[in-house]
Amino acid sequence: MIELSVVILIIGILISGILASNAIIKKFRIQTAQTLTVSSPVNGISDSVLWLESSLDKSFKSSESSDTSSLSAWYDIRESVNKNNATQSNSGNYPTYSNSINNIQAVKFDGTNGYFTVDGSVLNNTNYTIFVLEQRDSNKSGNYFIGDSSSGNESTTNKNLVLGYSADGTIKHSQSSDNSYTSSITSYSASSGKPRVFTFVHDKTSGKKTYINGLLAATSNDTNHLSGMTTLTIGKSYQGQLGEVVIFA
Repeated sequence: MIELSVVILIIGILISGILASNAIIKKFRIQTAQTLTVSSPVNGISDSVLWLESSLDKSFKSSESSDTSSLSAWYDIRESVNKNNATQSNSGNYPTYSNSINNIQAVKFDGTNGYFTVDGSVLNNTNYTIFVLEQRDSNKSGNYFIGDSSSGNESTTNKNLVLGYSADGTIKHSQSSDNSYTSSITSYSASSGKPRVFTFVHDKTSGKKTYINGLLAATSNDTNHLSGMTTLTIGKSYQGQLGEVVIFA
């Protein structure tokens, strides 16, 4: 009995050590993400019009900053008086707070109800670059993290912006109607849990480009600006987690 008690005690100590180590690793990852965010040059770039980031305490309401909590807002963390906060006024459409991308906080969207809206007029008649850190949870088609493919403006060229997975192995960058192009990507695998960084570029002179994890994936010769857009949705048809959205215009 004494030997069995000693064994159980040792196993308990080992398990406690493993749990403590996991907690330390998680805390270190969060602190590293916060340090990188605070020291980021984004705030020093005058053309930034939106910066949503999920690791900082000030990104969300304190009352909503716990795992699985419903989120009514995702705050623009730019050092600007003209904040472009992502908000949702209908409680039935709240996304959720999640510790899901490498154990760092993220915003989880269910692909059906939850989404935010921001002012989309900042993208009218201008060049833009958009960065998105995401980790999808589905292989479904129409899995768009930015924009609304069901919008009334979707049938009118350059009136709407849609970014994300049009199919399991396809990424789409669309300004509505016939103004869109796609790039290929590996099919979804639930076991991989792989986050990606997408960069979407529109330039009046050189056209459009899509980068996946920093590598050029597709281009388009189209140089037309967006026009007449008022509202931009985030996560409306998306099933997955977003960790960061940065827009320069």
